[in-house]
Amino acid sequence: MSKDMLGSLVRASVNLTQPQINLTLDVINRLVGKDREHWEKSLKIFLRRGLSNELQQRQTLERSILRPLNDNVQIAPVASYDPSEFTTRLGLCVLHDFHLRIGSKAKPIKNLVGITLLSYDLGKDAYDMEIKADRIMPANHMFELESEFVAYLDWMIFKQLNGEKGDLLNDGRWNIFYVADCVTYAYWSSHHRKWTVSTWPLGFGLWSAGSRVFSRN
Repeated sequence: MSKDMLGSLVRASVNLTQPQINLTLDVINRLVGKDREHWEKSLKIFLRRGLSNELQQRQTLERSILRPLNDNVQIAPVASYDPSEFTTRLGLCVLHDFHLRIGSKAKPIKNLVGITLLSYDLGKDAYDMEIKADRIMPANHMFELESEFVAYLDWMIFKQLNGEKGDLLNDGRWNIFYVADCVTYAYWSSHHRKWTVSTWPLGFGLWSAGSRVFSRN
């Protein structure tokens, strides 16, 4: 080994921790041992392949602002549904913005298939565009049809109509859904003993950590 190569090796080792130094020595010992050809070949294959998918996924989660919670939020099939049932349901406060952006576009439907949603808890305060751009958020996370979305949301709220524990947060924090060109949010008020539902223009919402985001699967 030339002095230049030895110097490079020493300089590269300066910032290593003691466990990393021990691991480096272990690798060196194996590369000069009796099975050195096997270890050299295996190490080259590993370095060319890079990090495993599992490790890459873990690193993606560590960088994500979303924390996966449940990948099996079940919504049952609905034979027929009239969105007016949602806006007039007792124990539910539907604000004008929801009527304007969602309710006015929702029409009665039949034979709505059941679906499975994904849910995430928000790890830190974030804007809509940060949430939507998160790497673990599915590309098809939006609810594109207002009629279907109202039926799904009504079904979820009806299961927890009196503030029971369930898929929706029932502690006053936001439950967030991205629908067409807006964001719908719902929250339970323990003081008024009812759910409140409204919408916000997409891109303007700053949502607090601990909120819950729901996505199509």
